[in-house]
Amino acid sequence: MKYKWSVFTVRYVLAGGNVLVKNFLTGAIAILENEVMDLMDMWLDSQTQFAPNSLETLSGENGFIVPEDKDEFHEYQNFFLHTRNEQAKLFTLHFLPTMKCQLNCPYCFEHGVKRQGTMTDIILCQSICWLDRYLEVNPEVASLKCVLFGGEPLLVKRLVNESLSKFKSLAEKREKEYWTEITTNGILLDVDTAKMLKQYNLRRVQITLDGPKELHDTRRVGSDRHPTFDRIITNVRMLLDGGHVSRINLRLSLDIQTADLLPNLIRFISTLGYGDKIHLSLGIVVPSIGTTIKTTAEMTIAQKAIIAWQVAKECGFSVPDEFLVGPWCVAIAKHSAVLQSNGALQKCFCTVGRSIFDFGHVSGLPISYTQDIRFEKFSRINRCVEEECPYLPICGGGCIHDSIVKNGKKGFKQRFCQRKLIATLNQGLLFLRYSS
Repeated sequence: MKYKWSVFTVRYVLAGGNVLVKNFLTGAIAILENEVMDLMDMWLDSQTQFAPNSLETLSGENGFIVPEDKDEFHEYQNFFLHTRNEQAKLFTLHFLPTMKCQLNCPYCFEHGVKRQGTMTDIILCQSICWLDRYLEVNPEVASLKCVLFGGEPLLVKRLVNESLSKFKSLAEKREKEYWTEITTNGILLDVDTAKMLKQYNLRRVQITLDGPKELHDTRRVGSDRHPTFDRIITNVRMLLDGGHVSRINLRLSLDIQTADLLPNLIRFISTLGYGDKIHLSLGIVVPSIGTTIKTTAEMTIAQKAIIAWQVAKECGFSVPDEFLVGPWCVAIAKHSAVLQSNGALQKCFCTVGRSIFDFGHVSGLPISYTQDIRFEKFSRINRCVEEECPYLPICGGGCIHDSIVKNGKKGFKQRFCQRKLIATLNQGLLFLRYSS
């Protein structure tokens, strides 16, 4: 049998001369001495003598080296579809009890939509019936995750409490695992609210910060221009000190304004003293259907992100193994839905409030899974396959929403390629972890 380097294997030369290899399909990583790499390259060119000892480690499950006749992209596509369609055990429900929000963030993807809608009792009742029927016709679903979203969901706390109680009871009736997550601006959190959420198995809280206090308080404000940074930090402390949640995800906005200030923000967060109870993520701010923002080159954003992660590592925060763009996006998951306050159903939470993206309504009981055929144009990766892009497994053709913003309706069928960003960021993350 003849062998070749996998098309998904990328190599990086480290400062000391050793070579780091990563396979972006299997996720395997190895550091090889330069002599070992040269020996393997020479053997693959000829394959006329006994194989090097390293072949056994580099092949098999690690997948750095594969049989020469292996059609890797065909196998990847089969693996992707099998995982999506046959191994889907989780139903992710993004639940929007209200479209209202007390803030007016300049980059919000909900700009231009009506923000006054709050779910009525009738719609909630229909939603529970719809979800009950969904779990009945899709018995393979083993877990139900409810993600509170908005608008700002905590503007309607009574409705949140009532809804979560019904969702949890339904999951118990259907013998499904259940937990709650929330994406919130963090301003309306208090002890009573934290206790309420905790009883519904609260596992994750995500709050966004737009840079250090001085910048954040000019961007994440409402009509009264009241500052919000200190209030958010107080509420973060309350959640963690009270044991209401084991960890909080702070999403740090990354754009032209914030990029050079993120290191200072990260250093400040480290002084709070919560260690691994705070998980940092970088949210790259991009144009949306409702907003046009200033952008900068992919390479610049990638380099700024690497600097931020370097500071995060120095401060003791965990650094991600890799930067993913969207191969397993919730919008293309088999069992997922965005349930809006008016009862309309969508697949992508970045399109909420725009009826053109509705695929159904809770007033009609489901007969199959939450399918929106527009988000199942998997041929959009054909160019990626033609170009033999090694990053396809962590990109999947890029974000469909970003493609729609760029290409209109054609965006459903077209990839959104960010190869430079992906390559630069992933190399930087690998070097941060392994360069020593």
